[in-house]
Amino acid sequence: MKSKVLIAAVIMLSLLLTAALGALVLTKPEVLENKITGLLTGEKPSPPSRIALYAELSPMDLNLTDVDYLAISLERQNASLFLENTQVDLSELSSTELYIKPFKGEAFINSTVLKLLGHTQELSINKIKLSPLTNQELNLRGELNFKRAEFDLSLGDFKVISSGLIKLGNKAQIDLNNDSLELKNFKGQFTFEGNRLVINGTAENVNINSQEFKIATS
Repeated sequence: MKSKVLIAAVIMLSLLLTAALGALVLTKPEVLENKITGLLTGEKPSPPSRIALYAELSPMDLNLTDVDYLAISLERQNASLFLENTQVDLSELSSTELYIKPFKGEAFINSTVLKLLGHTQELSINKIKLSPLTNQELNLRGELNFKRAEFDLSLGDFKVISSGLIKLGNKAQIDLNNDSLELKNFKGQFTFEGNRLVINGTAENVNINSQEFKIATS
C-alpha cells in the first residue's frame, strides 16, 4: 500500500514539474518579444535637419516641372495663352497677372521668356478665375514675355553652374563665380525678375563645388 502511494506521489510530482517547465518555455519568448517590440515602437526617427538659404544668381535657362503655384506678371505684348483649344488674347491689356495653382507640366525659362505646356486646376487672369467646364483640369500652353515669374516648388535635386551669392542661415555668405551649386530636397520659391534668379527656401544639403555645407536651423 505504501509503495502504491509513493508511486502515485512521484507521478504527481513529475506532472507538476512538466507543467511548470512548459509554462516557462511558453512565457519566456513572450517576455523577450515584448521587450523587443517596446524598443522598436518607443523610438521615433527624428526628421532630417534643413538649411535656410537665400541666393541671388545670374540669369539662366531652366526647365521646371510640376510646381505648387506659379505667379506671372506680364507687360503688354502680342503673345497669347491657349486654354484647351481657345486662344486668350492678352495684347489689349496694359498689364497682366496670371496665377496658376498647381501647375503640372513643363515650364521652360529662357531669359525673360516663359514657355508653358501642361495643365492646372486653377487659373486666374487679373483676379478673374477660370475653370474647366467638363474636365477636372485645364490644359494650357503659351509663350510669354514676363516681368516677374515666381514658382513655389519642391525639388529633389537641383544642380546649376552660376555666379552671384548665397546666404546659408544667418551664419555664412558665399560669393559664387561660375561655381557649381547643388541643392538637395529643396522647398521654397524661385523668383525670376530682371537679370537675376532669387532662391528663397530650405534644403537638406547644400553643395558648392562638391563641398557640402550642413548648417542646421532646427
